[in-house]
Amino acid sequence: MHVEAPIDTTTYPQKSHEITQAIAHPTVKAAPSECITEQDMAVAVSRLSFLSTHFRREFFGRDRLRRLETIEKRELSPDELLDLIVRSEGVELLARRPRRIGRQETSIRRKLLEDLSSRALKELFQSLRPGKDVPSQEGRLIANLAGFNWTRGSKSTLQMTRSLGLPASFAGLKGRTPEDIEEICPFFKYKRLFPFQQQLVRAMNRALDADSRVMVSSFTGTGKTRIAIEHICQGFEEHKGEDEPTVLWVAQKVELLEQAIDSLREIWPYKGDGRVIHVLRYWGGRRFLEHSFPSGPTIVFGTSQQLIQRLAEVEVNTFLGELLTRAFLLVIDEAHFALAKGHQEIIDKYVTLRGEQEYRLLGLSATPGRSDIVDPTESKRLAELFAGCLVIPEVDHESATSLSWFQDQGYLSKLEHRQETVHSQVAQTFGKLGKTHIVEEQKPDHEYSQEFLRVVGEDSLRNRDILKVICDLYHEGRRMLVFCCSIEQTEILQCLLKLHGICAGTIHHKVDRRDRRGIIERFKAGDISVLLNVEVLTTGFDAPDVNTIVMCRPTLSRILYEQIVGRGLRGP
Repeated sequence: MHVEAPIDTTTYPQKSHEITQAIAHPTVKAAPSECITEQDMAVAVSRLSFLSTHFRREFFGRDRLRRLETIEKRELSPDELLDLIVRSEGVELLARRPRRIGRQETSIRRKLLEDLSSRALKELFQSLRPGKDVPSQEGRLIANLAGFNWTRGSKSTLQMTRSLGLPASFAGLKGRTPEDIEEICPFFKYKRLFPFQQQLVRAMNRALDADSRVMVSSFTGTGKTRIAIEHICQGFEEHKGEDEPTVLWVAQKVELLEQAIDSLREIWPYKGDGRVIHVLRYWGGRRFLEHSFPSGPTIVFGTSQQLIQRLAEVEVNTFLGELLTRAFLLVIDEAHFALAKGHQEIIDKYVTLRGEQEYRLLGLSATPGRSDIVDPTESKRLAELFAGCLVIPEVDHESATSLSWFQDQGYLSKLEHRQETVHSQVAQTFGKLGKTHIVEEQKPDHEYSQEFLRVVGEDSLRNRDILKVICDLYHEGRRMLVFCCSIEQTEILQCLLKLHGICAGTIHHKVDRRDRRGIIERFKAGDISVLLNVEVLTTGFDAPDVNTIVMCRPTLSRILYEQIVGRGLRGP
C-alpha cells in the first residue's frame, strides 16, 4: 500500500483465537524489571525544584523547547519543563557528565552536588573513594564527584543516587543477562498446533527431504517460529542416535532470538522424549570454545552480525567452524534479508563445511519477496537461494484471499484502515534549506531518504495533527504502537503527550536494551497505552493487546508496511 505523508491509523477488533500461549517455567521466568515509577518522578521533580528557569530551558534545549511551544502555541511553565526533563532523561538523569549548558560546564548531577553541604560532600567522597585524600577545595571536590565514573546499578552509583536525594531507581539496573548456556528440562504443558500449522509442518518436512532448501511463509502472528521449532524437535528425534545433534538459528535481532527460545521452552518438554536440550546464546560478543558443545541436543541462537564478523576468523575460531560443520539444519529468520552479502556468506560457508554431509536450509518470512525497488531481480534471486521452494498454508479457496481466511477463522484480526489528512510545511522547509531537490527526488521507485524522513518527523504542523489523533485514540481506550520517522519525533511526541496527561514509552536503538525490556513490560502490563518507536519494533515484538497501529512514518516499501501492520494482526 502506498503511504503518503499523511498518517495511517490501523485498528483491530477483539481477536478470538489463540496462536501460541506462553506458560512461565519457574526455573527460567525472568523477574519483572524495576522501572522509575510515577512516585519516583514526583520525588525527583521536588528534589530538583531549586533549579532556575534559565537552567531548565538551557538543559532541555532551546530548539526542542521552541518546537514544543510552537506546537502547543504557548510557553511552557517552569514546572512542566522540569517534569519533562526528568521523564526524558530517566536513568540518564545523573549519569551524564558535565557539558556546556549556557555559559557553564555543568550537569544535573553537578547541580545536585553543589546543593549539598561541605560535610555531605566529604562523606560521599569517602564512601565512593575509600582511602583517597579528600580534595581540600570544595570546587575540586565537586568536580571530582561530578566526573565520577557512572556504572548503572552498581553499589557506588546507588550510594551517590541516594546521597543526592533521588530514588534508587534513577541509579538504573544492571539488568538480567540470560545465561550463555541454558538447559530446558522436559516438564511443561503443551498446546497443540492448529490444523493449518500441522499442514505447514508436514509440507515443510516433505520439501526439506526433497530439496534441502525451503522458505516457509505465513502471515505475522500465525506461528512461523512455533512451526520451525516443531520441525527442529522432529529433527532431533531423527538424530537421536548422535552424541551432539546441533541446529543453528540466525536472526538479525536479539528479540527475535529470545522469542524463538521462548517457543522452544513451550514445545521441547512435550517433544523432547525426556531429554534435556541445551541453548547457546551466540551474540553480544560471547565466545565459546570448541569443547563448549554439550552432549545431547543443542541449538545455537546467534545474531547474523556476530556470525558475519566471526566468519573471517573461522579457520582459527574452532567453535564457529565446528558449529557450521556439525549443524544438520540452518534456520534463517526474517529470510527476506537473506540476499544481503553477509547472510549469503553464512549460507555458503555452512554448505562448504558440511561437505558431503546432508544439510538443510530453512528460511522463515512473512514477506517472502523483495520490494524490487532498487533491483528488479531481487525477488527472483531470493527464490533461487531457497531452490524455488516456498511452503505456504493451505486455505479455503472460497475465501477472497488467504489473509481473509485467517481473519474469518479468527486466527488474525480484521483491519479497519483509516487515513488522516494532516498539515505540513515539509516542502517549505526544504525550500528554506535550499534542498528542494530532496523533495523532487522522492519518486515511487525509491524509498524515502533519511533526511526526508527527519524533516517530516520534525514538522510542527504535522506533529500537532498527529498529537490530536493519538489523544483522540487514547480517550477511545486504544492501545497503540506508533511508528515514527526519527528518534527526534518520538521524543517530541512523548513530551507533547505528557503535557496532555498521557504517559508514553519510547523505543529506539539509543535506548538501552535493559530499559527497552522494562518499557515493553509496562506496555504489556497496561501501565502505558502508547508505545512510540523507530524501526525497532517492526519485527520480533509480540503484544496481543495492541489494537491500533499509528503509521506516522511514510514508506514506499510494501514489505516494511506489511511488517508494521503485522504487529497488530496477532492472535491473543
